[in-house]
Amino acid sequence: MIKNYIDIYDEKVKNPIGKVFNGGYLTLDFNTIRIDSPRLNLGSMVVIASENILIVGIVKNHEIRIYYPEKIPSKVPMGWKAYKEQYPDIENIMAVFYSAVSIGYFDGTNFVQGTPYKAPMIHDLVFEPDIDFIRDFHKDLQMEYMPLIYSSLNMNGVDFIQLAFNLYKWLDSSKYFNKNELKELYKSSLRSLATYGFIDIIPQYIKFIGSLFREWT
Repeated sequence: MIKNYIDIYDEKVKNPIGKVFNGGYLTLDFNTIRIDSPRLNLGSMVVIASENILIVGIVKNHEIRIYYPEKIPSKVPMGWKAYKEQYPDIENIMAVFYSAVSIGYFDGTNFVQGTPYKAPMIHDLVFEPDIDFIRDFHKDLQMEYMPLIYSSLNMNGVDFIQLAFNLYKWLDSSKYFNKNELKELYKSSLRSLATYGFIDIIPQYIKFIGSLFREWT
């Protein structure tokens, strides 16, 4: 039985890591609530709580923006920890931003891999997913959202392979799936790319993503 994740991914239960400031059906942008929040890796997944659904996203870009460059002494040999201690107002000087591809959602009853039927609202909260959420999202070891990622990146093969490669690395390092399960997800993603007619990217996908499984054996 699937958990009631909508009640779980709530600021009263879990600590959010960010909030949405720009969003559409295919992509969204969010900033971290605290400047010293743990950095999210390229290809890592996030959960966006948007009213009565939870949107699943994959991080595709990361950027640090400085609002007042003149307040940051570039020639001072100071690490991040020391700088934070000396300049406690750092949160008002810079911010960390991420862009993500929306790859699915939870509607309160079921998980769906595909474009969410609603876009996130400004200030919707962003959370890091737990292992049960990720495994339930990939029910029966299905990974049918690779065509969605490919099309959202304007069918840019280099960007797509890079993002897919890092997604598998993240799934492996986070211990969400064992190696055999990851192979089943890989096979599912290949079938999905073929079903949607993205035959041109499959040889590169096999070459680079398949190399991961050779490393792991």
